[in-house]
Amino acid sequence: MPITDTFVSVVAPLHDAGAWVESFITETAQLLRGHYANYELIVVDDGSRDDTVARVDALLKQHACIRLIRLSRSFGTEVAISAGLDSVIGDWVVVMLPERDPPELIPEMVQKARSSQRVQLGVTKSRKGQPLSTRLFTSIFYSIAIRVFHLPLTPDATHFSVLHRQAVNAITAIKDRFRYLRLSTATVGFAAEPF
Repeated sequence: MPITDTFVSVVAPLHDAGAWVESFITETAQLLRGHYANYELIVVDDGSRDDTVARVDALLKQHACIRLIRLSRSFGTEVAISAGLDSVIGDWVVVMLPERDPPELIPEMVQKARSSQRVQLGVTKSRKGQPLSTRLFTSIFYSIAIRVFHLPLTPDATHFSVLHRQAVNAITAIKDRFRYLRLSTATVGFAAEPF
């Protein structure tokens, strides 16, 4: 039986996702419908040049509780996520990159966030598939950010996260055109834990 005492919003940025957007939306909508009585899926088109928007438009007629936000051009993942966060109405907000984050983890992450009342930050288990230069740069970045600048970042954190309403309100109150979600999440003052 779907959970009725919470509203879950999912924000997913898209860019040239025509090849897989239908399967993502169908899978995510079915999962949300099966777990929550109140939910929304917000897909943000980041200036796609393929048929992503046309495919999403067709899906809006098939599935309830889905919204499409279209950006005028490609601004990048962070701006697309910010646009989604500015319009969510849920008590709990899941941010995910649909091409790499598995929707089936949403209920577990939301439940953990609800029970702990902490922001959940997805963390990469392994960077083995990445080039050595990327792994090295990432390691240096986190080292400098944490040790030199004392930024409260979670090493290897991804965009996949669950935020409670107060954290979303605090993040969206930051009026910086270069809002960096993983840093904003860490600096708004709410407790977070890795998932």
